[in-house]
Amino acid sequence: GVTAEPTAFSGGFWLSSRISGVPFMLNEKQQMQSLNDRLATYLDKVRTLEATNKDLENKLKDFCTSKVVSRDFTLYQEQLKPLRDQVYILCGMFESKTSHCRYRLVRPSQVLCKLSLTVKLIK
Repeated sequence: GVTAEPTAFSGGFWLSSRISGVPFMLNEKQQMQSLNDRLATYLDKVRTLEATNKDLENKLKDFCTSKVVSRDFTLYQEQLKPLRDQVYILCGMFESKTSHCRYRLVRPSQVLCKLSLTVKLIK
């Protein structure tokens, strides 16, 4: 007949056939097939997750590189030069006007001082 003996390493049963004299592991074969199926499913899921992860990393990389603000203003130098020149000219004109205004403000006070000194000397 057929006897069932528990095995120590798998928790399954070792079924041995007394008729043929060839031992076989019916339950353990089923367990191994089940484990193989689960492993295959797991590996497929890992591959899918790796592919999805790689796709997301590429999208993130593309997003980050497209949002980088360049601090390189060399492209604008040609446009900025005429504006700088105009500012320089305007600053020169402003300085000239303010110098002239200072002179006009200071000169009368200098004249008044001279006149008052002259008046004091005459008295």
